[in-house]
Amino acid sequence: MVADNASSAWFLMSDKAFFPNQFHWDQIPIIMKLNGVLVQEVVGSAVMGHPVRSVVELVRMLSRTGHYINPGTIVLTGGITEAIHVSHGDLITVEYGVLDTMSLFTK
Repeated sequence: MVADNASSAWFLMSDKAFFPNQFHWDQIPIIMKLNGVLVQEVVGSAVMGHPVRSVVELVRMLSRTGHYINPGTIVLTGGITEAIHVSHGDLITVEYGVLDTMSLFTK
């Protein structure tokens, strides 16, 4: 299910899992760097005021038609950062506060 990620060509997933009530998701800082240079800095509230809100809205829309989200389904909550242009050889690093840091090297 995709809430608002039509511009995404790829997405990365961490092997870490968290409980929905484990953090204040709207307050998690996100820092994106391109080749070590800061390009974006936002917090979780950039997604509809709270990232869980988009999932709640999706569940409501699906339930009106008798549908639901199957257990294990990947749900992207919506774009929290703007898309950036990357080229071959770029290194993108995104820090998600206490959650994780993820990096992608383009070839």
